[in-house]
Amino acid sequence: MIGSGTKLNRYTLLELISEHAPAASGQFTVQLWRGRDDILDRDIAIRLMRTKDQRLIKVLGAAQAAAMADDRRLLRVLDILDIAATEEDHSYTAIISEWCTGTPLHIAVSGADTPTFDAEFSLDSVASIAWALNACLSINLEHGRLRPSCIFLTENSEVLISGLAVDHALFGPLFESRTSQDSSTARDVNGLGSLLYCFTTGLWPYPVYSSEKNPDPALTVHVPFSPKISKDIPLPSSVKASIPRAVDEIVSRSVIGASKSRGVTRIQDSLGFASSFQWLVHRQVHFGLQRLGSWQPQQQESPQQRHQ
Repeated sequence: MIGSGTKLNRYTLLELISEHAPAASGQFTVQLWRGRDDILDRDIAIRLMRTKDQRLIKVLGAAQAAAMADDRRLLRVLDILDIAATEEDHSYTAIISEWCTGTPLHIAVSGADTPTFDAEFSLDSVASIAWALNACLSINLEHGRLRPSCIFLTENSEVLISGLAVDHALFGPLFESRTSQDSSTARDVNGLGSLLYCFTTGLWPYPVYSSEKNPDPALTVHVPFSPKISKDIPLPSSVKASIPRAVDEIVSRSVIGASKSRGVTRIQDSLGFASSFQWLVHRQVHFGLQRLGSWQPQQQESPQQRHQ
């Protein structure tokens, strides 16, 4: 029976982090473990799927594609293993990825001491995420399911991203959309703008559409939603007056359903998103952004708060 201490080739299962129940017929529970690479003597993340799971082919394709991404900010897929069935257990496929010891964004913004980040750190952090995702466009790869729990902040103020392509293949988009902007690329633009919203306000933009499969969407992002005012999502400065117009401008051009002025054009992809930050650098003095120093974690998160 698979459990803590089970050996999977060169890897050992150490601690069960999460279990995701099946959402449809033909699916099975997916487990995420903290494990150990016994040869390289380092922690790794191990995602276990039943080989009979109808999502497996799609997930394996995403994992193989994600393994080709070459950017240090992306937590890499390292290995894929087939685990034969035994008399005591079913057959599984294990996807081995880098383990991250940083603090997830949803934990960082929930801290009493630093519930949100200053505008400059927020802009720099989300720009870094956008450049990392832009590096994947050359191999036609998108994240597809950006959210606070897949963004990690390290003690050196680096930003790391987990779940590239694989999370979307497993669980689908974060929220269903009924707009024409429903490609993975458009979802990543919406996700980047939403992350900027979260960094600066501690909230997530209220989803324009909800899914019957996800009756409580707040459980998906692990942070409160923005206020729902009329039909538009309020811009960050409406939530927190100290947020400069630079943040509002980017959010209005990226987040689906956000308030925007007439004639505002939508950002098309992660390259456009990252490039918009370069434009802001030249105008930075006009926005009154303050350099308040790098972020430092206030507490060490528990394993259950990682890789959700």
